[in-house]
Amino acid sequence: MKLSLERGTENEEEAAARLADLAADRSADPGMRCWALKSLSRLDRMSPASFGKVGALVSDSGQWGGIRSWAAYTLGEQRRKEALPYFIQALEGPLDADTGYYVLDGLGKVLPAVLQDTEINQRVVESMTKFAATQTAAVPEIYDLVNEYVVNLVVLAVAGDKLLSGPHTAEEAYVSVLRMLSHVEAARSKYVAAFEANRGALARVFDLAFESLEPEYRPAWLLLAWYVGTMADNRELASLCAARIVDWLDAPDPHLRMLAAWAVTRMDLVNTEAHIALIDRVLRHETDPAILRLFAELSREPGRPDRLQRALRVKMRKMP
Repeated sequence: MKLSLERGTENEEEAAARLADLAADRSADPGMRCWALKSLSRLDRMSPASFGKVGALVSDSGQWGGIRSWAAYTLGEQRRKEALPYFIQALEGPLDADTGYYVLDGLGKVLPAVLQDTEINQRVVESMTKFAATQTAAVPEIYDLVNEYVVNLVVLAVAGDKLLSGPHTAEEAYVSVLRMLSHVEAARSKYVAAFEANRGALARVFDLAFESLEPEYRPAWLLLAWYVGTMADNRELASLCAARIVDWLDAPDPHLRMLAAWAVTRMDLVNTEAHIALIDRVLRHETDPAILRLFAELSREPGRPDRLQRALRVKMRKMP
């Protein structure tokens, strides 16, 4: 701990070098290596060589999680842009949730550097998607905090396009689509208010979502159907996906059919393919009790035409 007392002195950089060497020494006691990193986090001046040794510990998936966590914390305390490649590489490889917390915490401490560089911003979004896709439990809460700052519509579309156009797992595709659609749903009032300006990016997001679907990975289909239904009451957003969701009205999966029927019913798109398909392929022939109950619930709007009446163009009787 004595070496950490060199902070602010002419010997600070030399003390940092000695601590970095100890932390990087695989033959040293793990507890001592963690102590070295903890002491190092209290110093301000670190040479590029020492900084690189600590960064290598963060990105090395073969290191013990405790070492990687302390190394990530130490890099974050430096608040230097040079830490970003190490954080990104760590997120893209094997990483447990506990260590991931400290990597994301360190990433949060250099957010200004992320937001100033579009390419780095996109890399961060991609790496966070890969990290979330490998987790078997909930991601650390700090993930959502960092995510709030690094995502926007264009970055999500570009990062999603890059990830989905290359080799990827079904889980990575699922997380990528989830991040895109949850962002659009949360900020839809802003994007719809300037719909023409955002049409291209919004259309690309929905295109990527539909193109990412793999026949054997059911969760992604249900996720997409749910978000389409959630946003279907907005005419502009519904118009971007109505034609494709119609094909799901004949899906063999009863849950997917129900979500598709719910989505199309919520779309106020008269005389469109979706509207005609809803009438001809569902409303006139539906026998599934679950979907019929869904329609019954959607019909309860006293005093005004309900959704099904509007879909069928049924006129309301005037009160005497």
